[in-house]
Amino acid sequence: LLVGAAIATSAWSQAKEHEQEEDKEKQPVRRTELLFTYGTLKRGFHWHGKFLSRCRFAGVATTSAAVPLVLGASGVPYCLYFEDAQQRQGSDSSSSCSASPQRVTGELFEVDAQALQGMDSYEGVTKGHYVRKRIEVEVDEEEEEEEEVGGSSSVSSGKRKREAWIYLKAQCSDELRNGPFLRQ
Repeated sequence: LLVGAAIATSAWSQAKEHEQEEDKEKQPVRRTELLFTYGTLKRGFHWHGKFLSRCRFAGVATTSAAVPLVLGASGVPYCLYFEDAQQRQGSDSSSSCSASPQRVTGELFEVDAQALQGMDSYEGVTKGHYVRKRIEVEVDEEEEEEEEVGGSSSVSSGKRKREAWIYLKAQCSDELRNGPFLRQ
């Protein structure tokens, strides 16, 4: 009788495990995207804990193109949204402050659709305060995990090029538009 009970229990356990494996296969794969952060969303800053603390850090990155990063009157950094032609004008200067936009260094995080929706709401995308845009960033090989996330990547000169989302301030004063522009 004990042998029969043990066999029945074992068969039930195996059936339950098989059922759980099938349930896992039916669940949709959670797709992630990369988000480039440059200010108060970076690790160690206040808003990181609120919005990105559960997201995986994917490395330190630098924008491939110049991006106008300025410091607002309240001490908050903003990347400004200019038309693409204006955005590309800039220097690759190594100084921390410039009269023209520079390549910006920030942090990459893996985020899912739910996190992006929350960020869109926080950044006021639907109200026109910010624009979420895809940009190309370069990640040092040693800074990045091997795992492929959110699209294609390529390697050149020790850097891996990736696509990431960035939030850009949609409307700003002439004073902000005239810089000075920062690297980080």
